[in-house]
Amino acid sequence: MKCQKILVLLVAAGSAVLAGCGRLTGGGDVAVVDLAAVAKATGQDKLMAEQVEAARQQLGTQLTGIAGNLEKQLQAEQSRLGGAVAASREKEFQQLTAQARQQLAETQALAQQKAQDYQLGLVAGYRRALQPVVAEIAGSKGAAVVLVADPTMLWFDAAVDITDEVIAEVRANPIAVPAAGTDPTGSPAAAAAGDPDTEKE
Repeated sequence: MKCQKILVLLVAAGSAVLAGCGRLTGGGDVAVVDLAAVAKATGQDKLMAEQVEAARQQLGTQLTGIAGNLEKQLQAEQSRLGGAVAASREKEFQQLTAQARQQLAETQALAQQKAQDYQLGLVAGYRRALQPVVAEIAGSKGAAVVLVADPTMLWFDAAVDITDEVIAEVRANPIAVPAAGTDPTGSPAAAAAGDPDTEKE
């Protein structure tokens, strides 16, 4: 399932031109490559899925720590306000509890966004690393433009499909895929570290 998400992202970016500077003036000017098929055949989809899962686990660990810290802060406030919280301070404690829950919810949303951004970054890095290979193969066939195969393409001649050649080249000479540009575990912790304490009146 995780690999399937990676493949979907590769296809989702599919309408972009990968290489070349010519116009679609004829069949010989165009080549087509299936990036999802290349990733699956070379194992890159599994590798990226594993990286995303590792990032999600690290984020989950951070969130668990943040939730624990907020709980400790609430307990400390409860003690400060008088143990079981006197009726006169009940409203204040309820406000503190609501603030803590809101902070946790915002941190969870941020973590989910960072995980998604990290996944998109991995896919973008893979496309950039693959582009020189695609350009060389397409150029050798006289193509000026390379399109990524996706469901929006109604039809294309199999003769312009260079997917098998790209797979063979990547298997023979594995490409170095750069890591995503952003540490997915940085922001949630930083967000909580900025002012982790619940507000006090």
